[in-house]
Amino acid sequence: MRNSYSNIAKKDMAESKKKILIVDGEKSITILLAGMLKSNYRVEVAHNSHDAILKIHEFQPDLITSDISMPGLDS
Repeated sequence: MRNSYSNIAKKDMAESKKKILIVDGEKSITILLAGMLKSNYRVEVAHNSHDAILKIHEFQPDLITSDISMPGLDS
């Protein structure tokens, strides 16, 4: 019984974290940023502008970090 309460509390905490979308064509940058932020935030990554637009609608981030010049649409 105690484990189920603990799991519920962890899930509630994870859902209450602010959401950040990292958009960058360089995978090494997204790995670095996501690794630094994931303990305190819910993090999603997009590697191009098309995927970023889709993730914005699905994930509804509180903050978006983006490279300002990317293939396709610029930020």
